Amino acid sequence: MEKKRAGNQHYYRIIGECADLHESKNQDYCGGEYEGLDNFVHAAEYAGCGLRTVFKVLQGIKEARIKALEKRGCEPNHESIHDSKVDKVNYEILELAAEATYPEMM
Repeated sequence: MEKKRAGNQHYYRIIGECADLHESKNQDYCGGEYEGLDNFVHAAEYAGCGLRTVFKVLQGIKEARIKALEKRGCEPNHESIHDSKVDKVNYEILELAAEATYPEMM
């Protein structure tokens, strides 16, 4: 039997969902030298900016999508609002991971 954790149980479920999605998407990138951050490092090099800017742009894109969908009150066909929120959280967590792993690239 799994031990009940302190706090809101949905929090732990959603954090697990974020981790599962990150792992699933990361498999598409076939590894690399930057510990799962290769596509973000490449984007920063391509754009001539730091990793923080890359993550802020990605977070902003997700936030704009969420706000537009909520404002219109329509249900998306391909990526739910929930999925967009999970993606945004993952970009925020990945920004923290990049900061801890490659502070000189931020």
